[in-house]
Formats: sequence, structure tokens, C-alpha cells
Amino acid sequence: MDSSLFFWIEAIIAVFMGLLMILNYLNYKKKTDTADIFKSLFFVFILILVKSAVYIGINFTDVLWFAFEKDNAVVVGDIIFGIIKPEYNMPNQVPPLPVYELKFFIWQIMETLFIIGLSYVFILRRKKAETDKVGGIRMMKWLQVILLALIALTVGLLSMQSQSAVRITEAVKENTGNNSEKFFVTENGWEVIDLSTDDPAPYQLLKDKDKETLSVTMNLYDSGIPAIEFIKGWAGRAVLVLWKVLLMVFALLAISSTFGYIANLLEYIDKNKKILYIYLFLQIVVYIGSTAVSYYSSGMVWFAIDLLGLILFSVFAYRVHSQYIHDIEEAVESLANERDLIIKLMKDISAIIGAGEFDLDTIVKQIVDACVTGANCRGGTVFLRDEVTSRLNVKYVNGLYPPTRSFKMLAGMTLTESVIIEKLKSEKIAVGEGLLGKVAESGELIYIPDTLKDESFVQTIPDTMLVTSFIAVPLKSQDEVFGVLSVVDDARSFLESDVSLIETLGEQAAITIKQIQMYKEILDKKQAEKELSVAGEIQSSLTPHSFPEADKYEMFAFSIPAKGVGGDYYDYIDFGNNKIAVTMFDVSGKGVPAALIMVMIRSILRTIASLDEDTKDVLTKLNNTISEEIVEDRYATGFYLLFDAERGIMSYTNAGHGPLCLYRKSKDTFEFLDTDGMPVGIMSGIEFGQNYTTLEKGDIAILYTDGITEAMNLEHEEYGMDSMQEVVRACKNMPAQEIANRILDGVNHFVKSAPQHDDETLLVLKMK
Repeated sequence: MDSSLFFWIEAIIAVFMGLLMILNYLNYKKKTDTADIFKSLFFVFILILVKSAVYIGINFTDVLWFAFEKDNAVVVGDIIFGIIKPEYNMPNQVPPLPVYELKFFIWQIMETLFIIGLSYVFILRRKKAETDKVGGIRMMKWLQVILLALIALTVGLLSMQSQSAVRITEAVKENTGNNSEKFFVTENGWEVIDLSTDDPAPYQLLKDKDKETLSVTMNLYDSGIPAIEFIKGWAGRAVLVLWKVLLMVFALLAISSTFGYIANLLEYIDKNKKILYIYLFLQIVVYIGSTAVSYYSSGMVWFAIDLLGLILFSVFAYRVHSQYIHDIEEAVESLANERDLIIKLMKDISAIIGAGEFDLDTIVKQIVDACVTGANCRGGTVFLRDEVTSRLNVKYVNGLYPPTRSFKMLAGMTLTESVIIEKLKSEKIAVGEGLLGKVAESGELIYIPDTLKDESFVQTIPDTMLVTSFIAVPLKSQDEVFGVLSVVDDARSFLESDVSLIETLGEQAAITIKQIQMYKEILDKKQAEKELSVAGEIQSSLTPHSFPEADKYEMFAFSIPAKGVGGDYYDYIDFGNNKIAVTMFDVSGKGVPAALIMVMIRSILRTIASLDEDTKDVLTKLNNTISEEIVEDRYATGFYLLFDAERGIMSYTNAGHGPLCLYRKSKDTFEFLDTDGMPVGIMSGIEFGQNYTTLEKGDIAILYTDGITEAMNLEHEEYGMDSMQEVVRACKNMPAQEIANRILDGVNHFVKSAPQHDDETLLVLKMK
């Protein structure tokens, strides 16, 4: 078997695995933060491909025959497979082998470059996981590469410029062993031909001008400098091998010392590190052996071991690929479970509110129970801020949650769970005190994945409960923090998915608790004016007051209630990359009940809305969630759309709302986009339609409520759709905000002093 076949196999494997790694990276880099492992593996396979191509290009193993001068004659020698290095099969002749030495030196250089890159990948990933500074690691890598390049260029250039050469002036023939007559040239590397069957013409042999004999000059690549030849020989190999072995030992230490939270961050390496151990061990064996054993002495075994190492590394990379795909699928399932949990929580809360009960204790219990169940943790609690003392007091505890301060046990006292909970409930935590107080002070979550390594977390009852992980999120309305939601566990580290769940539940809890608190304040004071004010605050907190700044579209909206507080609601979800979800609802009724329905709609929509979910399916889930929980005279018309401005594609679903008004600038015409569907909240199980359209530059989409088109003047005439279209056509070149303001000015000018009985809500979306 031709030994170069091994290098071809390695190159093919490297190409296939490199493509797989880079495709994985490109596919997942925007979806997860851990996809850069595929970029690192792609880099390793590129190095393998490059070194394999170099070995093939220099005919690494093709120096079996060698010509040299002896007694003014040309001699062709047969190489003996020596251990230290090959020797000629000529009595008393052991000349130097510069070609062999140069190619073996190139092999050592390329392998050292590969190991620098390989060790850098694993050491850098470990340092990043520890959040250490990695600038020194990068600098060390480049210093090694520069040093290696200087050595390689110096030796290579001096060898290539060698003046030592042999000129063959006749077709040398020699019978050695089982070999037939041979002729050897080095015009394109070392060649071997059989004069009895092969035509020498293709080898472009030169003819001497004075003689008719064939001739060719062969460079021996001997620099003539003893120090350079010494580096190319055993000493240089020893230094380069020691270099490689040290780097691999550091890589082994980086891999083997992953545990605890670091192992979670490097889970793909940690799960497969046994394969890496075997691979690195094989490489160490090959490299140490290369200091003394010539690659001829072991036949194909030398290359077979190297190929086996590559196969093991490819198995490692493929297992990382498989486990990553499996984890992505689990993450999708986890998100679905998180969404279902939030929807169930909103259903439970809606049922409580729908039954006319505004018991804050019951609502808080539902929220904390959902957190503990969703995160599968040991305990969770909610602290609410006292309005008088401004201290945090425990409102509810599920499971076991340790006190924030250490305490002494009285003689004969047994530390049971009930004693621990009572101690926790007795604490009054000042803002800024401890981790919980810092959350209340800063309004930012605190996530400690491994409390055993974080000195900021105080273990107050280590003999009873040794906390391993901690999450605390603020409960706030706008910029006011009024509580803290926290969970702990004593068996594992919380993952990012757990943080996402608790943060989402905390947001929903903050909205619900704040509205319940406001409503209870209304009931306690029994003031109708206060009800309108609180409901107005609810509505204001739900309505966006700033809009996304995108390069493909612009948007502006407003909502003006007819009597202090209304039932209209608009919202958007910016997914980034010029992709956005936009919605508008008109809730029946007024006051706090309508505002609370708006809270439900907003919370559920923000939970279930995604780029992967059809608009009709989103409204179906919204309807099924709230229809069984609200009373019959409470419902809402609505319009929901997804807009991809990069491609100009809009999908939409209408739930009994007014059709979307779309102005086509290129045609100077209007279209009205509508689908089948009835208002949400009336009955479950109904189906909604869905449709698609495209928008071009300058097109304008307008969502509105009947307070705009049905606004009446003193003569009981309606403003109408035609009037709104005239304004849009006249302002087609203006920004979205100016178009909205001009429509509002038109409505006000039309109605003059006539009182209005419906909310005026308008949203303008314009394609840039």
C-alpha cells in the first residue's frame, strides 16, 4: 500500500468533518451562545487538512532511493530501514540523507503547528469558562506560531538554496535484491522508472550537448551548514517533540480539571473527554517515538496510528455534534414546557380574577408554586416591600428556603423545616442588605450557578441545607421595585433555561401583583376617581411609548382614551433583524376589569408569540386560554401580524377587528386586509384565518379602532375611512409619526367640539 494513501484519507475526513462543523456553526450561532465550539473544531480540521496537503505535496515518504557521488562515478543506493534514520545498503558507506531529514523536519514543523492550534482550542475554552482573561493565551499562541515560522523559514530557505547536487551523466543501472533495472531522477521529486517498460521521455531528461547520453542534475538539499543540518536531524526533532508533548500535557490538564459549574459550561468536552484522553495519548506516543524511530522502520504502523488518532478525534467531534442537536431539541421542548407553564399560570390567575376574587395571597401562592415546579428546585419565596418601613417581608414560601441571616440554636431545639420557615418569615430585610436587598436596590436579577464557589452567598444552615444554586429576580412596575422572587436548590446548578423561566414568571408576577395591589387599593378607598386613575396607570404601563429603530421600516402609534381609561390596546414585539410582531385589541367594557383583561392578553401574547408560530395559531391559543376564564360580556376584537421587513413579507390574522388599511405607493391605491375570525374570549375552539401579503418601499400599513373612523361631529357625521385615506395619500412621503399626527389632526378638526364616546387608537407601520 502506498503510504501517501493515509494522508489522502486524512484529508478527506478533514474536509467532511470541517464542512459539518462550519455548517453547524452557521446554523446555530444566532440561536445559542455555545455554538462557537463548532468554529473551534472547524479550525482544528482545517489544520489537519492543511498538514495532510503539505505531506502529499512534498511526497513525504518518497525518498527510498538516493544518488550520490563515489570515486567520480554516480552510485544509486538502496535504503535500509534504520531506527535512528535510514542508511544506504552500500558497504562502508553511510552518507547523509538531507532529503529525508528535510522532509521529516517539515513533518515535525507541521505537527507542532497543529498541536499549537489544538491545545489553544481546549485551553482557551477552559479559561473562558472560568471567565479568566484570555489575552495572554492568545499572545502565547501567536508567539509560538511566529517562533515556529522563523525556524521553519530559516531551515527551509537555507536547504532549498543548497549548492550540493549530483549530476547523472548516464543511465545508471543496478540490480539490487528483487528490484529490476531502475533509472532514478528528481526532476519533479524522486521518481523510479523501469527502463525495460517505461519511456524516459515523459521525465524530461536533459541531453548533454557533447554527448548523446541522458543527464539530469539532482539537488541534495544539503545546506552545508552544520548547525542547520543538526537542527534538521535528531536534535531538532527532540526539541519540537518536547514542545508538542508539553502543549498536549497542558491541554490534558485543562480537559481533566473540568468539574462542577465549569463542567456544565464545557459539557460537550466533559462528556467526551475519555475519547480525547485516548486521542492525545496516541499523539504523545507517536511524537515521542518520532525522536528516534524513522517513519520507514515501522512500515505502515506509523501512519496507521496517526490515522487512528484522527478517527478518534472525528468521533469526538461527531459526538459533540449529536449531543448539541439533542440539547437543541431538549431546549425547544423546555421552551414549550415553559410556555405551557406560563399559560397555565395565567389561566389559574384568570380563573381567580374571573370569579371576582382579588386575594393577593392566593395569587402569590400560584406564582411561587409555578416557579418551584418549573425549575424543579428545593424552595422558592416572594418578598414584598412594606410601604411604611420599605423593608422586604416574606409573603409566601414553597418548600424549604433558608433564612438570610445565621442564627443560634437554643438548647434542646430541633431545626425542622417549619422552624426554618418561621425564622425566614420573621426577617425584615432592608433594601441593599444581602443578595435579596441588592436585587431590591438595583432592580437587576442575581444568578449564582454555583454558590459553593461564590463568597457573596452566605450559607446560614449548612448542616441542614447546603444551597448549591441561587436565583433572585426583582418584581417591579416601571422603575419601582416592590418585591423580590427567589428560588434555591441544594442538589444541582440552575441552568440558563431556569433563569429564563424564573425571569419570565417574575415579569408576569410583577404585573399581576401590582394590578391586584392597585385594585385592592381601589376597593379599600371606594373611590371611583381612584379606579379610573389606577386603570389608566394599568393601561399606560401596558402601552409602548417608544418604538423600534430599524433600517427597513418605521412605526408609530398612539391611544387616546375617551374617558380617562379605555379598552384599546396596542403592542409590538421586536425580534431583531427587521422582524416584528404587531397587535391591536379593543376590549369590551371600561375600567379595571377591561384593563385586567388587557393584562391577560398582553401576558399571554408575549409568552406564545414567536417567529415560528403562525398568526392564526397564536390567536387560537390566546382565545382558548382566556375564553373559559372571563365572563360572557367580556371579549376583545383584535388584529395580529408578523412582519419580516428584510423580505417584505407580512402574515396576519383578524379576530373581528377592523381590516388593516394598506396603501400601495407604487400603484397609489389602498387595500383592506382581512381574514375569517371572531372576537377572542367569546368561546373556545373557534378557528381563525390567516393570509399573507408583501410590502414594498414606501408602502404604509395602518391599524386603527373605530374611535378613529367613526368619530362624529356635531352633525352626527362620521369621519370615515375615505377621510383617513386622503390624509395618508397626501402624507405618503412623510415619516410614520408625522402621518399618525396628521390623521389625528384631521379627526380633531372634523369633530371640533363634539364629545367623543370611544377611544382613538392608531398604529402606522411604514416600509422604508
